[in-house]
Formats: sequence, structure tokens, C-alpha cells
Amino acid sequence: MGQVSGVAVDKDDNVWIIQRPGSLLDDEKGAQKSPPESLCCSAAPPVMKFDQQGNLLAAWGGAGQGHPWVQMEHGIHVDDAGHVFIAGNLDGDQVLEFTGDGKFIRQFGADDGTKGRIPRRGWDARRI
Repeated sequence: MGQVSGVAVDKDDNVWIIQRPGSLLDDEKGAQKSPPESLCCSAAPPVMKFDQQGNLLAAWGGAGQGHPWVQMEHGIHVDDAGHVFIAGNLDGDQVLEFTGDGKFIRQFGADDGTKGRIPRRGWDARRI
């Protein structure tokens, strides 16, 4: 598991985490190399769900799954309907909504190449 960047608890008291598989060092994922350097280990999926006893109930997510993914995993929220919201924290990142089993629902925002909101006329960064 890489850096944990978010934790949420759902209505059934299951614990959800979002972690950063990309934060693992090469020697921490030897089984993923080609050819493998060791029998252990591989990066875990970014989203993981655990019960109150710490048992892994679900694990999913990441780029290359046929839907958008954030550039840098940052936050997670689970609503009362069981929908999981994933947020990124790099320039142009967005929020993604999934079902509890990882089925993509929709994307909020998009990487449009900007570094955030365009200032309005008269805006002065020195006043912040």
C-alpha cells in the first residue's frame, strides 16, 4: 500500500481508504516488474474497503480501467446511497463518482489544461 491520502466511513461503519499506488518505490513492487524481481509485492488498487475487523471487502480503481481517473489520489467520500466520490489534487484534477463496487458513474470537472480558476478583471492576488 502506498501513501494513504483519504479515509471515509460509510453508513454501515465500513472503512474506505484512498491510497497512492504511484508513491511506492520500485523495490516495494518487485512482483510487478518484467521480469519479476521477487514473489512479493504488487501495488494495491487505489480504493479499498474494510469491515470493522479489518477484513478487506473490496479493492478497485486506477488509471486504464476504461474510465477517467485522477492524476493524484487525494480524497474519498461515501454517501448514504453507497456512492464513492474520489478527488484528485493536482492542477486540473476532478472528482469522480462510482458505485460501491467500482462502476464509474460520472465525472465532475475535467483537466482543461489550466491551473485553476481564471481571475476576474480587477482581481489582485496580493489581497489574498
